[in-house]
Order: sequence, then C-alpha cells, then structure tokens
Amino acid sequence: MPNTRATSSTIGNWIQLYIDGAVKLDLEEAVAGGVLKDHHGQWILGFNRRLGWCFVFNAEIWGILHGLIILQNKKWNKVSIRTGSMEVIQSIKETFTRPSHSALIRRIQQIWLEMIQ
Repeated sequence: MPNTRATSSTIGNWIQLYIDGAVKLDLEEAVAGGVLKDHHGQWILGFNRRLGWCFVFNAEIWGILHGLIILQNKKWNKVSIRTGSMEVIQSIKETFTRPSHSALIRRIQQIWLEMIQ
C-alpha cells in the first residue's frame, strides 16, 4: 500500500506525489492535478487533467492514478502520496483487504503492485 505519511528520516530517495482534485460546480468542470517532488522537497514536475463533470472524490482518484502512471513510466517505485482526502486514501487501502467496485481504484492497486515488484 502507498505510504501516505512518512517522516523525513524515512523518506530517503522517495518521490512525494502531492494531489489535488477540484470541481467548479457552476462550470460543471473537474480537474485533477499533482506535483512530484524529490525527497528534499524540490519540484520535479507537475501535471493536470481536465475531467469534465465528476465528484471531487473521483478527481482525487484520477490525480493519484495519473501520478502513479507517471512514476511507473519513469521507473520510480518509492512514492509517498499526499492528499487532503483521507476518504480517498482509506478507499485505496481497503482494496488490499477486499475488492473495490471502482475501476479507478482497482487500477491504482494494480499499478502499485507492479511498482513494488
């Protein structure tokens, strides 16, 4: 399971994935974005994706998924995920003990398992 909280002494050479999903109701528009930082807190890259209409929960999930895909493509397998949504983190953690109905969460789990092999 992704490390969602790590201290500076355990970060080592981990990449920190900061996620934020936002929904603008009057425009019916959602955006998922994130920033990758090294273990010193230095910016590596940022990303965002327009999602159309969805809930904030799903925007956060999309952000984590896209961040993990970027990390996987770059062959970085040590990640600390930072998000303001404990509901999202809890939903991802639960997939390691029982199946999820969310295809997005199942894909996150699949990528995570591939990264740690």
